[in-house]
Amino acid sequence: MALITRSQLDEALDQYLVLPEGVEIEMAGQMNELSGYMGTLVMIVVLALFLVYAVMAAQFESLIDPFIIFATIPLLMIDVIAIHLLYGQSFSLFSVVGIVALIGVVVNNGIVLVDCINRLVKERVPVRQACLQAAYGRLRPILMTTLTTILGLIPMAFFPGEGAEMLQPIALTFTGGILTGAFLTLLLSPVLYSIFNESREKKYDDPESLTNHLRSYDARRLGTIDEIL
Repeated sequence: MALITRSQLDEALDQYLVLPEGVEIEMAGQMNELSGYMGTLVMIVVLALFLVYAVMAAQFESLIDPFIIFATIPLLMIDVIAIHLLYGQSFSLFSVVGIVALIGVVVNNGIVLVDCINRLVKERVPVRQACLQAAYGRLRPILMTTLTTILGLIPMAFFPGEGAEMLQPIALTFTGGILTGAFLTLLLSPVLYSIFNESREKKYDDPESLTNHLRSYDARRLGTIDEIL
């Protein structure tokens, strides 16, 4: 069944419907509520993303690593829109709530993956090899959490009972987006990391880098302690 837009509906009503005097037609429902709250929701999401980005930038001591994690977020909408169209579900306020929750899960997986890559890079593992090792090491945990979440949401998403119609868009959004997010985290994030952080290998043997200064300082301190003992 083809979807009818708001403009098409207004045009059809103006052309074919003759209203008695004093009678007016007013649009209502979930889309009307969504349009009323959309500005506030957009502001909340943008503010939340900014705060999360700031915290991650401080934690990773880099502006690039949070960008790598956030790069997967816009692509989540591919499966979210596809699953809504496939099951004929309208995009409602509850779908937006599902997207906000979905972003949190995907960002959490990305943080764990990038942190694992950073630990390997600090051990002077080549960047591309570190990306491959981290993605392989995080493959099983991410797939396990993804599959358990999807299996738990299948009854609500595809077989909703009475009174669960409002929660079905949240489950559909989560089911469609988390699967895409898992693959994007395991495939796209390591690729972006290797592209933007490949220059870190040049600092492995740079005597002026802070990391090598700290290593030499620790080595001298340990040597002094051994001599004393």
